[in-house]
Amino acid sequence: MNKQSSTRRLVENEMLTRTNNIKAGQALAAMSTIISSVYFNCECSQATCLEKVRLTVATYTKLHLLGNRFVIKPGHETSAIESVEVRAPKYWVVQKFSLSAHPDK
Repeated sequence: MNKQSSTRRLVENEMLTRTNNIKAGQALAAMSTIISSVYFNCECSQATCLEKVRLTVATYTKLHLLGNRFVIKPGHETSAIESVEVRAPKYWVVQKFSLSAHPDK
């Protein structure tokens, strides 16, 4: 596998996890007055990562206003494909180098 294919696969791993998180967040948004926070899957590039990030649905949604951002556990960044934009105590937000601002559109 060449470097371009490897980089593409890392980004695809993150996109798949984020897509699943968005679907879960949408389903839980109606219950946000009852549930204060939710465990989202870490959106890092590692296909085997099982770590969770606890956020409110509103915070998770806000962090994804730019489509090239992903929420990960601290230290799960892959410097070849992203830079850390936000360093919160329990999560980091990374920005992809190769994605447009709204890849889902």
